[in-house]
Amino acid sequence: GLADKRGGEGDIGQIEGFPGHPANVARMEGVAEVFAEYPGINILATDTGRWDEATGQQVMSNFLSAYPNMDGYWTQDGMAIGVLQAVMAANPAKWPQGVGEARCQYLKLWQEALTLNPEFDTIAVANHPGVSPTGLRIAVNMLQGKEVNTSKLGGANGLSFVLPVAAVITSENLDEGLAMCEGKPDAYLLDDILTDEEVVSEYFQ
Repeated sequence: GLADKRGGEGDIGQIEGFPGHPANVARMEGVAEVFAEYPGINILATDTGRWDEATGQQVMSNFLSAYPNMDGYWTQDGMAIGVLQAVMAANPAKWPQGVGEARCQYLKLWQEALTLNPEFDTIAVANHPGVSPTGLRIAVNMLQGKEVNTSKLGGANGLSFVLPVAAVITSENLDEGLAMCEGKPDAYLLDDILTDEEVVSEYFQ
């Protein structure tokens, strides 16, 4: 993750979604837990991008002006596109490291960013829509009376089905991610849906 790429230290800006929204609260709590493990990480500022690309871009532009030596940034979902656009537009002498989303538009933007700064490094993770049909398959199996393997449950309350992340794109497999985007619209998120056999094998006894 970002903390590891920074060697466990650095000045970081955070751009969150809607404050108070349950999904944003859970994500920010998770990020805080991770950063707490790295005493060398200093949070410069936290602002809201409202899960909006343009707002995220403006917030990042403000961060770059206020903190020209910032080492990195953490953001969520489609805001990452606007955030990276802000970095590219500013083209600072020192580019901050950040995180992104495994959306085709972001991966193409990443490729473009490398023409400005060949040393730019990031990571893109998919919050993929395939969780919905996979969740439906889990529900159907439960309704059919199959017994849940409770050792597979997790989350904040220990009662959630934790699904595998569909795609994690790094510098090492960016070309592979871009190939998966061929013929897909920019808004496409790299996706995965578990088969019924995979659902039964992974989550039921």
